[in-house]
Amino acid sequence: MNEDALIAQYFTQSEVFSKDKERYKARSNESTKMCIFYDEGCSIYEQRPAQCRAYPFWRVLLGDKTLWDRYAQHCPAMRSNEGKLFTPQEIVAIASKSPI
Repeated sequence: MNEDALIAQYFTQSEVFSKDKERYKARSNESTKMCIFYDEGCSIYEQRPAQCRAYPFWRVLLGDKTLWDRYAQHCPAMRSNEGKLFTPQEIVAIASKSPI
């Protein structure tokens, strides 16, 4: 499968910051609303896209406490003090790489 076909099948474009800079985000399963690559864990972890590498610091989550709390119900690292603590500067740097 060539790159264009792979992108068309598994990803969608997401505009980031400017009209001429686009990145891709993984499609979601229509019935589960989960990432199409997630099945009892990430099936492409080593090659995961920027969207996944930036999680949970997606701009959409950082800007909406209700949405953050909903996602935190399924992610222990988001609601625990046991994980790595990030500085505000680190969070901004990570979020800037996310297409969502």
